[in-house]
Amino acid sequence: IAISSPSWSHSDGPAVGDADNVIKYRGGVMHTIGANATAIAAILKGDVPHKDSLAEHARVLALAAGWANDAFHQNTHGQGKEKTTATEDIWNDWDEFSGIMDDMEKEAQKIATAAEAGDMGAVGASLKPLFKTCKSCHDDFRKK
Repeated sequence: IAISSPSWSHSDGPAVGDADNVIKYRGGVMHTIGANATAIAAILKGDVPHKDSLAEHARVLALAAGWANDAFHQNTHGQGKEKTTATEDIWNDWDEFSGIMDDMEKEAQKIATAAEAGDMGAVGASLKPLFKTCKSCHDDFRKK
């Protein structure tokens, strides 16, 4: 599955939106990633009988992972009233953060490709590196 994300660079900057709406949007994107990764893991473990949905969960995961980096382009630190777990370190160390988001997207793409091919072994093998990117970002760029 070839799923691409927008091609503008961080330095170009997107149109600026209301901080609360940007934070809500980001939360929705990240929730979508987490929910679909969790669903894939549950299917692979046999915890739920939804094998027929695996490829769709993987496709949505890959799509959302492609949106994640762009969802953080606008620095909203200290702005708005919406709750967020994002720390200002995201924007202070954009290159590291953005690299983790890129790695997450690559891993999600691997999962989607393997799921589309019906290769459950490859899907399972790709989940660990995906969750490693999640943990890395949560450890370094999320309020504890």
